[in-house]
Amino acid sequence: MMQLERTSKKGFTIVELLIVIVVIGILAAIVIVAFNGVTVRARNAMWISEFKGYQKLFMSYQANYGKYPTMPINNRYCLGNKNIKGPEINAQFTPTSDPLAAQVPTPFNDGGYCRDLYYAASRHEYSSTLDDELSKIGKVNSKQKTMADLPASQFGSAGVVVSYQNYTSDPQSGIWLGVTINNSAGDCPVDINDRKYDYWESDAVFCEVRLPEAPF
Repeated sequence: MMQLERTSKKGFTIVELLIVIVVIGILAAIVIVAFNGVTVRARNAMWISEFKGYQKLFMSYQANYGKYPTMPINNRYCLGNKNIKGPEINAQFTPTSDPLAAQVPTPFNDGGYCRDLYYAASRHEYSSTLDDELSKIGKVNSKQKTMADLPASQFGSAGVVVSYQNYTSDPQSGIWLGVTINNSAGDCPVDINDRKYDYWESDAVFCEVRLPEAPF
């Protein structure tokens, strides 16, 4: 008489399923960290490339005209007309207890805004006058910026910025070019490191270089 063999099907135990879930979670975390790292490096590279383009424009302008573009002193200007637009900044704005935080007032600057986008005292605007002067030498290729291009910072710090001050014996005087990037150590590139402002609440750091002294 033939006897039938019983085959038992064994499924995963709870412990085995938990191990699989943990492994998947670890792999997902590794992928996310790696992707974020690539995104930050790409964004930094974009901002640094744009910064160096404007640095060359200022130096070429000075070499050609014997001076830098004339602008009112003790002021900062956004370089290029593709900065973050006022309506987009206001759409992302969230109420805060910080009395210095404020939305962008109308009428909006068509060329957009830079530096600390959420703070009126350190938010700067595009200058068509400066842009027209630099255009006599050339243009910096750049794309229209959106909030996705901002380095991570609660202040919404972004953009390539020029600061105009009279040259004096004070080493902090003169014309400065700056750019915001992300660096977890608060470090600036070695060639954009004359002075810096480290945003303590995030990985953002504002890096500046002083242009060689010349009339403007």
